[in-house]
Amino acid sequence: MTQSMNDFDDRLRRIDSQRRRAGQTRALSRGLSQGQGRTMRFEVDDYGNVRRLKTRRLPLWRLLRLLSFLVLGLYLFKVAAFATLGESRFLLRSAELAEGSAWKRGIASLMQPDPLTESLAAQLRPLLKSR
Repeated sequence: MTQSMNDFDDRLRRIDSQRRRAGQTRALSRGLSQGQGRTMRFEVDDYGNVRRLKTRRLPLWRLLRLLSFLVLGLYLFKVAAFATLGESRFLLRSAELAEGSAWKRGIASLMQPDPLTESLAAQLRPLLKSR
């Protein structure tokens, strides 16, 4: 009986070392398993049955919503800066940015005034001056 227990322990050590080499020990201990290119999650219910949980994915619309709010916020900042500084000072500051590093040149190209920026700034300027 002792020999069979030693054989079983040896087998467990071999399996554990193989999983460690494959980097799966931590994932398996959390109930994760690799399958078909995706990570699958498992749980044990109250009756001892192993059930596969649905995979959680980050929907694309969340990422698109975040990026659209970021772009809208940057554009509103551009409009507010154009309305506050005026056209001449805004162009002067964007020209100063264009003389800087590659990062600043990229920002300067984004900050160039366009017709929509000018029209929104014209509508925003009276609101800013009234305060």
